[in-house]
Amino acid sequence: MVSSTKFVRIRKAIVPSLVAGLTAAVATVAFNYGVVLNYAIIVTQLSGAATMLTVLLGLVLMKERMETNQKIGVSLIVLSIIALSII
Repeated sequence: MVSSTKFVRIRKAIVPSLVAGLTAAVATVAFNYGVVLNYAIIVTQLSGAATMLTVLLGLVLMKERMETNQKIGVSLIVLSIIALSII
């Protein structure tokens, strides 16, 4: 049988899980719609920017610190987005 504290923790996790799932579904539909409209380069840049949003939220909200390899990865993402926007 499930204890009442486990049930409370499960209930608290339902809303964030639903929000994350709906957000991912909307992002997938938007990405596919952009590709269908022949905006693949722009859609690819925006999906790269989504990774940057995740990093920024981690830094600001979770007070996380980035390792050197993560800083290099973020720098490469930024440079690739810039390079694609120039082309």
